[in-house]
Amino acid sequence: MPGASVSSGRQPVCSSGKVRRAAPFRSFFRISVRPRTYQLVPLMMALRLDPVRLLIADDVGVGKTIEAGLILRELLDRGEVRRFAVLCPPYLCYQ
Repeated sequence: MPGASVSSGRQPVCSSGKVRRAAPFRSFFRISVRPRTYQLVPLMMALRLDPVRLLIADDVGVGKTIEAGLILRELLDRGEVRRFAVLCPPYLCYQ
C-alpha cells in the first residue's frame, strides 16, 4: 500500500490483515469530552495490542469510563472491532 510504509520498509499489520498506521486519533472528532492527558495512556497502550485486551483499574474518580470510551470509540472508528464487553461489579450496572 503506498504511503503505509515505516522506516524499516515493512508495514505493520494486525491479525485481521489490516495495515496499522501511526495516525492521529480518529475518535477525537466524535466525542463530547475533553480527555485529560493521563487518560490517553490506556488508549495508546490499547492501540499497540492485537488483540486488544486491557484491564483499566485506576483510583476512584480518575476517569476509567472515559478511558474505556476513548478506546472503544477509536477502535470502532478504525473498523477494528465488531463487538466488545464491559465488565463491572453488579452495583455499577445501573449507573
